[in-house]
Formats: sequence, structure tokens, C-alpha cells
Amino acid sequence: MKKLTTANPSLTFPERKEYFEQFVPAEARTDYDIALFIEGAQDAMDDFVQQARDAYCADSIVSWAASNQNGVYSGFKQVFDNLSADEKTALLSQLSGSQ
Repeated sequence: MKKLTTANPSLTFPERKEYFEQFVPAEARTDYDIALFIEGAQDAMDDFVQQARDAYCADSIVSWAASNQNGVYSGFKQVFDNLSADEKTALLSQLSGSQ
């Protein structure tokens, strides 16, 4: 029986989950297989959390700018200047309503 340890270790979490469910019976799973599966789950969760943080950050800036009438431009510019190029692009895209 082919085990996950012989499979490509760079499989994504959904690929690992599918592989586990279809090809690796519980009694055949090694500690290493399970560790790889858990690592994939943690990577997927880290990606999800980072995306949520990115979205929250941009939404917070938009909400703050909408509710603060005094000094909005200078405050927004200060925050905007500290963003990376990718963050600026994402924020401007969100502000313009496009994705």
C-alpha cells in the first residue's frame, strides 16, 4: 500500500485530506503521515488567518476614514504610506469596489 510518506510532501491540505480519506486506512497511517497531514492543516489555517487579517485591516481603514471627518486625508495618507506595494494595490482595489 502506498503511504503518504512516499507521496509528494508538497501536497496542499485538500490534496492530503483526499489522499488520507481514499488511500490510507487508519491502521496503516504512520506518525510521520499524520504529522504531514497536521502540518498541511496548520498551513491552510495560517493562510486563512492571514487573509482574514488582511481583509480586516483594509476594512478597518475604510471604516475609520468613513467615520472620521477631521484629518481623514492626512491620517489615511500616513497609514497608506506605510503599506507595501501589494497592500496598497489590494486596498485601492477594495476602495474602488473591484476585486
